[in-house]
Amino acid sequence: MRSRETKLFFSMTYDFVENYIPHTNGMSLCTRESYRDALGTFWTYVNEVCHLDIRTFQFSECTFDFLLDYRNWLIDEMKYAPSTVNHRIVVIKAYVHYSALQDISLSQFDIILSRIPLLSVPKTILPVIDEETVLKELFSRPKNTRIGRRDRLIMSFLFDTAVRVSELVKLSLNDLCVDTEVPYARINGKGRKQRIVGLSDRTVSLVKDYIQEYHADSDPDTPFFYTEIHGLRGPMSIRNVQRLLSKYSKEVKRDGFNIPDNVSPHMLRRSRATLLLQEGVSIFDVADTLGHASAQTTSDHYARSSVKQKREAMNKSLSSFDPEKQEWPDDVLELKKKCGL
Repeated sequence: MRSRETKLFFSMTYDFVENYIPHTNGMSLCTRESYRDALGTFWTYVNEVCHLDIRTFQFSECTFDFLLDYRNWLIDEMKYAPSTVNHRIVVIKAYVHYSALQDISLSQFDIILSRIPLLSVPKTILPVIDEETVLKELFSRPKNTRIGRRDRLIMSFLFDTAVRVSELVKLSLNDLCVDTEVPYARINGKGRKQRIVGLSDRTVSLVKDYIQEYHADSDPDTPFFYTEIHGLRGPMSIRNVQRLLSKYSKEVKRDGFNIPDNVSPHMLRRSRATLLLQEGVSIFDVADTLGHASAQTTSDHYARSSVKQKREAMNKSLSSFDPEKQEWPDDVLELKKKCGL
């Protein structure tokens, strides 16, 4: 690439998104799309807000102050949450760093932009479904029809295995091993890492019925959860999974059950992990089930006590402060009466 071309800011975005990100350890398809979206937002800012020509906009024009103004625009005009703003800035930093590795003359811009401060993000407690009655109600919502039985398995599988929805839709028929002494699913996770997740008896039963109904004559490489259009089977979309879960959770809420708003596949994953930890399962086992590289990630995001546990702990701690029951009353006349005098 000629020197003049490498100085154009967007000259390496294609290679960055299409070639570098997909082959970087731990980067998933969703990560690539989020990076593409973040760079697209910056493109919009440069072209439509600052009215600069993309074909001449150079790395030298993306100064410390320019990126600070972009950050402020994301906050003030776009009304993005702090975490989203930080992600947009981190992507720009990552792209400039990648570009500097391709052209050492860009290193100065990498160093300068790396000093852009990120916003502080308040730590919020994300909702979980930790009431057994609510979970049972949710999983019982699908009707006893072909589609309903599929939907029931999808929700049960998401909760039972605590897989990411992106991992769920990548499952193929040969990833399910249910005719063994210990049934399991082979999960293809982030960074092309595989892990084995055990299946409960209830989910195994649903899986067997589903295979008989949906995969009686399927090739082993067929997507496990699929949609069929014009006779062609393809993996079910993430959006379709989200839509069916939203549908049933809204029914449950409408009937007066205490279920969080906007139930998502990730909420089921979070709920399962939280309940496992509350039940005393080792954090290392939970981290392995979730596909986390570090148990610290599991601890930071999922280790929380339930309201019931907190109440029990509070009652237990307060019991030690109960005043000792006095055998003799303080009032002298009452004491005299107690003594029969």
